[in-house]
Amino acid sequence: MKYKVNGPTGSMISGNWKEYSEDPLGFLDHIRLNYKDVARVRFFQYPFYILMDPTLIYEALVKKNNSFQNGKNFMELEPFADEGLLSNEQYPYSEIEDWTNSSLIEHYVNQLDPKMKRIIDVHLTNWEQTSERVLTEDMMNLTLDIISNKMFSLSTYEIQKTKGNEMDTTLGLATKRIRTLFGLPHSRKLSEYHHIEATVSKFEKVVYTIITYRRQNPDIVYHDILAKLMNGYKDEEDHYVVNKQLREEVITQFFRGHVMMANAIVWTLYNICKYPAVKQEVLDEIDKFSENGRLSIKTVENLTYLKAVFQESIRLNPPLYLFNRKAINDVEIGPIQIQKGEGILLSSYITHKLDAYYKSPLSFYPQRFLNHSTDSLPKFSFFPFGLTKNMYSNNQLFMLESMLIIGNIVSRFDLQWVRDVGQEPHISLRPNRNMEMKIIKR
Repeated sequence: MKYKVNGPTGSMISGNWKEYSEDPLGFLDHIRLNYKDVARVRFFQYPFYILMDPTLIYEALVKKNNSFQNGKNFMELEPFADEGLLSNEQYPYSEIEDWTNSSLIEHYVNQLDPKMKRIIDVHLTNWEQTSERVLTEDMMNLTLDIISNKMFSLSTYEIQKTKGNEMDTTLGLATKRIRTLFGLPHSRKLSEYHHIEATVSKFEKVVYTIITYRRQNPDIVYHDILAKLMNGYKDEEDHYVVNKQLREEVITQFFRGHVMMANAIVWTLYNICKYPAVKQEVLDEIDKFSENGRLSIKTVENLTYLKAVFQESIRLNPPLYLFNRKAINDVEIGPIQIQKGEGILLSSYITHKLDAYYKSPLSFYPQRFLNHSTDSLPKFSFFPFGLTKNMYSNNQLFMLESMLIIGNIVSRFDLQWVRDVGQEPHISLRPNRNMEMKIIKR
């Protein structure tokens, strides 16, 4: 007997699509407040089960992962994202993911930390000439510079015209297309889709050109992530497959290291500025562990309170707040019978606000992450960057990089926000307007 799953009533034709597309976060809040563990929704002819219970999420994405693949309905992003990025599908090339994450953090600390510190210093030195900054723009520029150097040993100037501005436009188009999936004229759909494909094609050419050059000049030594990835593959028999693997890993690293990191940092700085007691405790901790007013990857590992502030910020503002999967066969998740072709939606935006796991979940309370207080929570009650099989090592690297940037900013400048902001569900959850800050050098 099939377990009956309730959900909001929708229209006969579009189901719940109108409500979701007009206010995605409001729709997700409605689901969280009115349904327990799981809810069933329909977007036109496509049924979805929104899994909120971490136990169900674990069963779907770990125990029965082979029964799901990335979903069709959000495939406007397919030209941009690899098969495992936004949908968090199981990687078709598991060897590269295993190899990358097993050595990436150690490699980063040893080789790339000095580069990142230099880039941060250059950007923040420019801040000293002004009294106001647009933090959202600054963090996008800074993280773009970092990921370009970290991945390719290139500067923003060398790569931004191909990646940065056009990729941000592409993300915006993809978001709009998801929201109006069935509403645009066919000609306009094709035009925007071709724009996305053209941007990604340019980016792919950059990646392939760099890979080819490095293969043809093996005596030149590079100390970046692409070099680390390429050194893991010595088989020259199938260049295309290896290049495709590298391309997918590069785009994944780009999205996480640029867009998601920028938004995570902005939200954390926003909360530090918003709560004076939090700001003071962060400053006291930074002053205790900084070396001549500067921080490194090794020293930020000691900043337990800043880490808690960062975690609490991305709990309330998860960078990857929603993704989906589609069942490729009939599968049972808990008591739910999911038929082939039906989808599941997983939202950290919902799960992070469930009072079953977080006391006063809508309140900003960094202390909840101190002293191992969250160790007893289910594993998938906290997944701000999505869910992959190497989630822990990915998140550790992401967190260390973000804390290094935040710590160096706060140690050098007193930030005061000009006006409040809300949330905007872009591809990554971001502020709904430019976050303007007044800055005073400390």
